[in-house]
Amino acid sequence: MSEAGLQPRASLIHAEEREVGYLATKSLFTQQERPTAIFAGTDGTAEGACRAVRDLGLRIPEDVSVCGANDTESHLLRPPLTTIRCFPEEIGGPVLAATREGYQVGGPCWADQARRPTARPLLPGPPAR
Repeated sequence: MSEAGLQPRASLIHAEEREVGYLATKSLFTQQERPTAIFAGTDGTAEGACRAVRDLGLRIPEDVSVCGANDTESHLLRPPLTTIRCFPEEIGGPVLAATREGYQVGGPCWADQARRPTARPLLPGPPAR
């Protein structure tokens, strides 16, 4: 965004319910500067945001981009939702191991001292276990 000369504007609305996502999004669009992108904390909240965007007569992704998190419902929405799939066990494991070993997390070499999580391809459907 900075390369394009744009300043990010954030509105912190924490919600996990579809209806709250819907109402929060409708509220965002009452402001003078309308958002061009919405990042919702969960896929459920993003689903509510998508419904609000459509009810406002706008199109996803042409008019507004919507992104969710957790990759729990992305494949059920039309258009399919952009989402972030989180692997907390794989991310937290190396950090815990490094701390137990006495390494300074975030220090210059901690990533070399702890095993890194293995990247997995993101495919539609439930996370692989």
